[in-house]
Amino acid sequence: MTGELQNSTRLFAPVYQEVCREGVTLLIDPEAPHWISTDTRGAAVMRLVDGRRDFSKIIRAYCRMQNLDWTA
Repeated sequence: MTGELQNSTRLFAPVYQEVCREGVTLLIDPEAPHWISTDTRGAAVMRLVDGRRDFSKIIRAYCRMQNLDWTA
């Protein structure tokens, strides 16, 4: 596998705990010391990273959520 994302690349995230407070979402992987802090948009994208959707489907879903033109 190369380090480049292709439209067909499937992405997945480990099972994580989500804590939301004052517009900030903290996603914590309880199995390892991995965490990220993001806004609601980033948390929504992470929910799509489940191994079932490829990269292009994640991008399309994000564009729909944000009312963005996918073709731009």
